[in-house]
Parts: sequence; structure tokens; C-alpha cells
Amino acid sequence: MRTTKRPAWLGYLAKRPACFEPIEWVQWRNAATYPNLVRQPPQSPCEDCTPEYQAAMLTAKRCEHPEATFERDAQGFVRGVLPPTAAEPTAKTPPTNTKKGQK
Repeated sequence: MRTTKRPAWLGYLAKRPACFEPIEWVQWRNAATYPNLVRQPPQSPCEDCTPEYQAAMLTAKRCEHPEATFERDAQGFVRGVLPPTAAEPTAKTPPTNTKKGQK
């Protein structure tokens, strides 16, 4: 029985995206959660996507995030980027009903 709690960022691992075959999902999930000294764990499977694979999945109507864009990282590798959603706040907003000098 598992005694340790999974980190919150692993929540996206619960459901297999349509762009993955079942065995691919198991392999990707295992690699994504394996401790790695080279890079940080991906925040989404789209981070490991490529423009070519996205195009193929769009054609097959299996891409769940057509809004993903691609950029090169500092090492020259292409990585997928999802835009921030309304559920993910981009900046803290200060409270509106505070008195002067209070935080």
C-alpha cells in the first residue's frame, strides 16, 4: 500500500490524454515521475510534444490542446507550452478592503 502522498503537480497524471496509446502513457508517466538530474518534471504532457506530432493528432482529432505553442529551450530542444488558463492565476491581486498599513 502506498504511504506517501503524490505531489500536487502530478494531478494531471490521473487521466490518459487522447494523444497517447495506453502503453505510451504508462511509459511517459513513468519517465515523467522518475527523478531526473537533467531537467525539471514536465508540468503537462504537452511539454514533451512536437509540432509534427501535434499536427498528426489534430488531423486524427486526438489533440486535447490545440492552443499549445512551441519554443526552443536554452539547450535547443523544442518544448510545448500551454497558455495560462483562468484557473491558474498569473499574478497575486492585493485585497481591496484593507486599511492603510495593513497587509
